[in-house]
Amino acid sequence: MMAPGAVSTLYADIESSSFYEVTIHESLKDVLKKKDHAFGSGLSFKKHGRRKARVFYTVSDGVYQFNDTNESSASPLLATITVREDRAELDRVIPLVLAKGVQVPENARIDVEGVAIAPGNIVWLADEAGPSLLKVNSKLGTILAWISPGKGLPEWLSEAEDNRGFEGITRLEGGDIVAILQAPLADERDQHLYRLVRYTPDAHRSKTYGYQVPEERIATVDELKIGGLQALDGERLLVLEHGSNQLDQHCVYVNILDLADTGGSDTQREGRDAVTRVTASPAASLCDAGWKQKKVEGITLAGNGSEIALISDSDNETAVQMMILSLSSSLLPMRSGDIAILFVIFMVTVAMIGFVFAVVTQKSTSKGRS
Repeated sequence: MMAPGAVSTLYADIESSSFYEVTIHESLKDVLKKKDHAFGSGLSFKKHGRRKARVFYTVSDGVYQFNDTNESSASPLLATITVREDRAELDRVIPLVLAKGVQVPENARIDVEGVAIAPGNIVWLADEAGPSLLKVNSKLGTILAWISPGKGLPEWLSEAEDNRGFEGITRLEGGDIVAILQAPLADERDQHLYRLVRYTPDAHRSKTYGYQVPEERIATVDELKIGGLQALDGERLLVLEHGSNQLDQHCVYVNILDLADTGGSDTQREGRDAVTRVTASPAASLCDAGWKQKKVEGITLAGNGSEIALISDSDNETAVQMMILSLSSSLLPMRSGDIAILFVIFMVTVAMIGFVFAVVTQKSTSKGRS
């Protein structure tokens, strides 16, 4: 349901917002109730469905323990949410299982907090407990690779505080995976430095970035946390922040990070202190947009560059909420192909106008002579 209204931003005005309470499809209610799964951690746009429907991926929240035989005590779930004009419904779940031969850390746990789509029926999941990255076949639910600290990811990740590991994940245009910690490391809390890891799957290597949240925002928000990531192109991405202000309003901020021209840092050689600083440009402040959920844990483009979607984590206490924001301009860059198409359209339009003008002029001239 649409709720017109504008929210002031520094990048694009929010022209309208749609709120949805996510319901569970009837066929899944009994299954999910028995397993006690919560949803709403992470959000990624999958595809356009029939009759203007939009399909998103999300994941179940909770800690799942693996034993010595690499079998999980329960299965985390990949799920789809279908959003139509008047409703949003969680309508499919895919249990995650280990593929044969996949090596996992000793006494491994999974606490999935984010999802990013890659080509070839692949999704990448951000695991908060490791922190780790999981490569998953989205159709079968098989975990194809488990990328952990010291084995593809920097070793300093093992210093992340409990329940403050990877919170958001996204895939850049070139194929790199970027994940971000929910909060600063303990000794960087005073710096308000939030770390990101950029992982290149083909090279099995990673780079570390970090950005500082401005003091003025830290001063007004209690325990600012990261909620999610969304790539815009090969270097730029949206980062979602949230926290309660002094008026007990839960504020949500969307910023744009640009990793271009920084070069990153080879964490496998240079260690913990090799952090390349990047700056965040404010894109939107949603403190007055009507968002009331305190656990906003996912952001994605909602099928195009001029709409973004947010999701809340239910924690089995409240219904999952989604919000789709329509912006006054696109967040995506103009492609060279798009420019060429616009140029062709412009030239055809000019030619048509010229043709019509010539016809009208000829007819006027003919009438004048007669």
